[in-house]
Amino acid sequence: MEEPGQPQFLIRLVSNDASVQDRGITRLSLRRDAARPDHWHLLTQLKNYGDTKANVLLKFSVSDQPLGQQTVALAPTELGNVENDFTWDKGGLLQAEIGPSDVLGADDRAIVNLPTFRTIEVSVFTDERSSFAADLVPVLMSNPYVRAQIVPPNNILKVSPDVAIYQGKSLPSQFSFNSIWFLGGPSSPDARALRVTGWNAQHPVTRWVRTHDVSIRNPAAVHVQTGDTVLAYAEGNPPAPLIVAREQDGHRVLIIGFDPHESNFPMESAFPLLMAGGIEWMTHSVDEAADSLSAGELNLPGPVTRIVSPSGADVPFARKGADVQLIALQTGTYRIIGPSGETAIAVNTPLLPERRLTPSATETEEIQGEPFQPERFDLWRWLVLLGIAALWMEWWLYYSSRERQRTDEISELPGAAAVQNADKELVEREESESRKPNFVIR
Repeated sequence: MEEPGQPQFLIRLVSNDASVQDRGITRLSLRRDAARPDHWHLLTQLKNYGDTKANVLLKFSVSDQPLGQQTVALAPTELGNVENDFTWDKGGLLQAEIGPSDVLGADDRAIVNLPTFRTIEVSVFTDERSSFAADLVPVLMSNPYVRAQIVPPNNILKVSPDVAIYQGKSLPSQFSFNSIWFLGGPSSPDARALRVTGWNAQHPVTRWVRTHDVSIRNPAAVHVQTGDTVLAYAEGNPPAPLIVAREQDGHRVLIIGFDPHESNFPMESAFPLLMAGGIEWMTHSVDEAADSLSAGELNLPGPVTRIVSPSGADVPFARKGADVQLIALQTGTYRIIGPSGETAIAVNTPLLPERRLTPSATETEEIQGEPFQPERFDLWRWLVLLGIAALWMEWWLYYSSRERQRTDEISELPGAAAVQNADKELVEREESESRKPNFVIR
């Protein structure tokens, strides 16, 4: 009789593999044009899993707005790439979809986040005719993501800039904007040129800077506070902090301890790289590429407080420092919720095997439970008891016969009768003396 809660172990054999007539999107990636930030290069990868030629209709849309379509011919088992260009200056979700539908609909569409492009407003507080403006403005104007303007130092802005650039001798106690400060030290005509060393390749501001040819004169003393990150040093013993990244008053500040006109920095390629890295670190304005994510194990930048799957259920995740790890089992758009707001990521179907297992009717039918047999009488328990009884009988017979044999051997020894008589007389004497009255002699 079947009892509830009892485990059942079943083994099912799967039939031989078979070809599946399916076409799918295996990859969708974007790359921003270097000269035109609102222009995108799109790569779509398609796979024909079938053994016959297929013609698919590939359609593109952004936030449900059609971008275009084209017909793509795929040979049997071909993995092909389709390249397209389009212009879009707003963000959204870019979707690629193929038709007609087939046996597997999950890979008929793919989604990728299209990064938002916006121009960064940069204000340089200086005189238009100053050498500082001559060094800064050409570099800023060459950046397609930046719109720069010269602002007189005492002018009051009606609209706050994204980044403000200053020149001075000291820092203010508080910062009103994300700022880049160039601080000059005391001027000396016989000052020796110092080389800039120790570039911090791990920080976003200086990750592209590798030069050893930057030399400066009259550097300023940069005081490093708790939480600051030193990005470069001036040679010396010990080396002195020269470029520092700081976060204060809710703003990000880049402190450069020398006047660019007192160096060869504006003539080096490291100068525009440093300025571009500093502006990007402060504004997060540039996303040069976007790639689709495949279902499975994902690593996402944090911090994250909650992740919601396309079905609306919360997704468990593990923390790894500031980043998080999760297993995405569904395709679609995941909502990533963090302290600073909410973002979305698109998860698509990965490249599938060319041959897949097709179950037969017998293999797909419902599993029938097998009743358990009722518990029977266990003979082994009685056998154990019988063995214990046999061992006890053997012990009793052995030790009782041995004791009788020992008694017989003692009685047969020479002089054994005399010893027995002496023992008997000794016992009788002790008994007679115990019965005599006690006499006291005076």
